Amino acid sequence: MNTQKAEYALAAGRKEIANLRQKKACQIDYERRVKELKIKEVLRSHSWKVTSIEEQHLKAEFSYKAERGNLEESCLA
Repeated sequence: MNTQKAEYALAAGRKEIANLRQKKACQIDYERRVKELKIKEVLRSHSWKVTSIEEQHLKAEFSYKAERGNLEESCLA
C-alpha cells in the first residue's frame, strides 16, 4: 500500500515538473516575442529618423542650389 502511494506521489511530482517546464517554455517564448517586437519598433523608429534626416539634407541642398542659381542670375544681369 505504501509503495502505491509513493508511486502516485512520484507520478504527481513528475506531472507538476512537466507543467512547470511547459509554463517556463511559454514564458521564455513570450519574452522572446516581446523583445523582437521592441527591436523592430526601435529599428522602424531609427529608419524614420534616417529618412527624415535625408529629406532635410535634400531640402537644404535644393535650397542651396536654388539660392546659388539666383545669385548667378543676378550677377549676370
